[in-house]
Amino acid sequence: MSELPGLIETYFPFGVRIMVVLLEDSGGQPPSLAYCESYASKYGLPADKIPVLIDPQKKSQVYYESPVVSLSVITNREGVITYKDEVNNASAFEWQLKYELKQMCGDLAADSEAEYDDYIFEMCDLVKAPIE
Repeated sequence: MSELPGLIETYFPFGVRIMVVLLEDSGGQPPSLAYCESYASKYGLPADKIPVLIDPQKKSQVYYESPVVSLSVITNREGVITYKDEVNNASAFEWQLKYELKQMCGDLAADSEAEYDDYIFEMCDLVKAPIE
């Protein structure tokens, strides 16, 4: 979790958004606003870039395949889930994020009629999938 601020600093300018959704506090109870704030502070999560949200009714558990507390999800530009993992592994998450961004850059490159803002080219260069 402590790696998220670095990831967001790198990818936020390119439109990547990360959020943390808490189902429970450390005592297994629905998290309070104060708990969310202390959680964000503990892991150095900037509130303006990585919001810490609560799901006290655990509706997001529909995406879990086993009874775990941590789930990483990546969606594409259309909001379709392209990756989910129940392991809290920042390096695996970053690898998958770069993979998904490379896929998007490939899709963009295939559209020869499209025009893109400079930040799109910068992002594709960053993930080593430049648009020619």
